[in-house]
Amino acid sequence: MGCFRNVFKGLLIGAANLLPGISGGTMAIALDVYETLIEALCLCVRRPLESLKCLWPYLLGGLLGLAGVTFLVEKTLTRFPYLTILLFGGMVLGGLPAIVTKIQLKRVNIKHAIFFFLGVLLTLGMSSLSAQTPQQADGPWLILFILGFFLSLSMLIPGVSGSLILITLGYYDGLVSACRHVLSGIYQPNWLILTDAFSWLLPFGLGLGLGMLSFSKVVAFLISHYATLTYCFMLGIMLGSLWLMLKDIPFFSLSLCHQVLGMGLFVGGIECTYLLEK
Repeated sequence: MGCFRNVFKGLLIGAANLLPGISGGTMAIALDVYETLIEALCLCVRRPLESLKCLWPYLLGGLLGLAGVTFLVEKTLTRFPYLTILLFGGMVLGGLPAIVTKIQLKRVNIKHAIFFFLGVLLTLGMSSLSAQTPQQADGPWLILFILGFFLSLSMLIPGVSGSLILITLGYYDGLVSACRHVLSGIYQPNWLILTDAFSWLLPFGLGLGLGMLSFSKVVAFLISHYATLTYCFMLGIMLGSLWLMLKDIPFFSLSLCHQVLGMGLFVGGIECTYLLEK
């Protein structure tokens, strides 16, 4: 049962990574697995088997989540954007108590408040990227590798939406299309389509993996030595992310049916996170 729960958590994290404006790191914190994933990543070189034993359910779930975004969630986000966002927003809100409990409130001072507001400001600042006009880009191997390497930070730093950065740089459609072609190429074997898709995904994935291994040690150091400051910063990022997710939803302009369904999904998202954290 625990293994299935971890696969499902990985699925939600993988889906969040490809949804524009939503951060996989934020979802990992909301599901209370952020530290677990960082620690496992830090063990990849020294104790690879132990690391893989911990990571494989999340990796499997993440792949399923990416596939879900490519087909199912992508369609729901297009047809029912507000309802989809309300569901994920509820999941983020449901994860806030897990962060608050990690902060030693009796020791909070002005320094912690500053880091909290820095987290909020970072998240709101990143949203300005969405105002830029994305340009369609080709996918050279070296550029995709470098892009994946630095984009790994968006998975390790909560609140930084990697999909939003990809949209801004013009690579989002190409990578999502490559994921879709891999799945369709496997379902109906077509080596030409698969080769073209992997020419995008392989260098990007290698850069992503190397970046996560490199930057995870920095994040682990911060959690180990500056835990309260780090969690205050993450709390600010989560609240900033929640605001960005919900602020543009014209809730009172929706039909009564959509309002009721939206609130049901929002509450369901909160409950889903609570049950997954247990």
